[in-house]
Amino acid sequence: MSAPPHSPTSPHHSDYQQALSALYALSPKGIQLDLSRVLAASHRLGDVHQRLRAVQIAGTNGKGTVTRVLAHAAHRGGLRVGMFTSPHLHRFAERVQIDGQCADDDALARALGRVLQLTRPPDAIPLTFFEAATLCALLVFAQAQVDIAFLEVGLGGRLDATSAVPPIATTITSIGLDHTALLGDTEAAIAAEKAAIARPGIPMFTGALPTEAHNAVAAICRARQTPLRVLGRDFHVDDTLTPPWPGAHQRQNAHLALAIYRHLQQRHFPTLDDANFRRALGSATWPGRFERIGTRPTFLLDGAHNMPAARALLDALDEQRTPVDTLIFGALSDKPFAEMFALLRPICRRVICVAPPIQRAFDAAAFAQQHHLHLARDMSDALQQAARLSPEASSTVLVTGSFFTVAEARRLLTDAPSDPPVGL
Repeated sequence: MSAPPHSPTSPHHSDYQQALSALYALSPKGIQLDLSRVLAASHRLGDVHQRLRAVQIAGTNGKGTVTRVLAHAAHRGGLRVGMFTSPHLHRFAERVQIDGQCADDDALARALGRVLQLTRPPDAIPLTFFEAATLCALLVFAQAQVDIAFLEVGLGGRLDATSAVPPIATTITSIGLDHTALLGDTEAAIAAEKAAIARPGIPMFTGALPTEAHNAVAAICRARQTPLRVLGRDFHVDDTLTPPWPGAHQRQNAHLALAIYRHLQQRHFPTLDDANFRRALGSATWPGRFERIGTRPTFLLDGAHNMPAARALLDALDEQRTPVDTLIFGALSDKPFAEMFALLRPICRRVICVAPPIQRAFDAAAFAQQHHLHLARDMSDALQQAARLSPEASSTVLVTGSFFTVAEARRLLTDAPSDPPVGL
């Protein structure tokens, strides 16, 4: 599931490195959707899942944006805030943040040490990588006594590790066909898996979902007596609210975040206010999402990794009137990379194929040969080729196709300290 082992590009102390190595040793277990292990481990950690007020954010796309905007706005509003996201762009610590800063190595090493001890005899709990990472985050947040934690669902919702935590609000940002082998091959089936995070009496906020998906979510909410708040019905897009990222999808994400923020203000944190949210939205950042780096050429990095994300990227490029000179394209083998490429190919003068540095990478060489494209042996080679082929000051090189493709490009372009990638 992970790339071949390599050393991080920055020195971390030995306790952190040992804990991280032990955590990465769990990655071959892959994804195993089951809450029983997390609940058993949390109980042995003092029921840490019960010690937080949390908002749980699910969705095919957009959940990262909503999570980040909410965490940033709540922190700017005076709260102590935990944020758990996945996967990491460069360092594992990015997954576990307090007040917008990565948890420090000492705190992570201690938390990981406690969690990983539970995976050892005599009473071993066979946690997966993501389950252990989630429990680590919960321990760090509890130790820091955060006022609220924003938890991005890893996969699905019903059996995701984050569902161990009783939330004070939940959301489904969007529904699209992704991870169909695990979640179902229809939008209704995927929506039902995600909507299973609904709790009695706890409001669920959703984006504007496809009809079948909305109907599946609404049915589950009715059965569980969950108040349902829907974008376009219960709250609406206001053109005066503009996020720092282009595209209609990001404006919808911002309004979804605002609706949740207002609920938190009305029911839990009266010191929060709309003016603070608007100020915070303007200063929100998200590396690797429509991010520009450098000049001559400008590298535009976007982690679009499925068809809905590729369509949203096209919309954003059109809105910004950004012509693309060269596309660096690298995708995972379990994604619809041929369809994504067909969508993106008409907007680019040329394409360089490169395999992301992860075992699930597509066969870049075969794909390049099939479509008569440039081929790079690795991302360093791809960036050098792009710089040669697009040297003009006005040139834009788009890097997309996978979160891991973008992460590797950004690591090289910014010399960012990095831990090995892992697709969990």
